[in-house]
Amino acid sequence: MVYAALTVIVSVVPFFTGSAGTIYFAGATVLGLGLVAMTVLDLSGRRWTRRVFTYSIAYVALLFGLFAISPFLP
Repeated sequence: MVYAALTVIVSVVPFFTGSAGTIYFAGATVLGLGLVAMTVLDLSGRRWTRRVFTYSIAYVALLFGLFAISPFLP
């Protein structure tokens, strides 16, 4: 869970440095909350480990996609 929380914090840094816009910030926040929620479910013993791994791969891909298109969005 600590790893997920740190990942969310690091993923919103480009917004605060001015490298990405509000669309990126909103997307990173929503995706990050999903990551934290899935890790909480995994910690509760529901055997979500494989789902967390799959989500983390999609999370990184979508985050990079948002970062790539962020300069073209308002």
